[in-house]
Amino acid sequence: MFKRILLSVLCVFLIFTLCACHAQDEIAVTVGGVNIKSGAYANMLIYADTEAKSKVDSNLTSQGASDLSRVNYFAQKIDGTDYTKWVKDRAIEHCKRYAIIELKYKELNITITEKEANSVTSNVYNYW
Repeated sequence: MFKRILLSVLCVFLIFTLCACHAQDEIAVTVGGVNIKSGAYANMLIYADTEAKSKVDSNLTSQGASDLSRVNYFAQKIDGTDYTKWVKDRAIEHCKRYAIIELKYKELNITITEKEANSVTSNVYNYW
């Protein structure tokens, strides 16, 4: 358990160091004409990585593994795909969903009130 917590903390530090290498609000990915900034893309990668680790843990547990503290996740396959490729592909899926939502908002001319934006910002700061 301690190793997982340590790994998670190290991942967060790694993400912050990677984000520091980019200019603020730099575009990381463009999907369907929607620009996704590097910070948002990094979050999607983290989420995809978390999903992947959960899938690997579930697969190994179903195969009878009881000690998951020494799992080399990068050597694993998910649904027949290498771990890193699965994570990257899953992050792109998240980007596509994000783009679809953005395009639908524009199509329906939906805007967020200042109160709603402040609520979201407050939740983000509390979560992080």
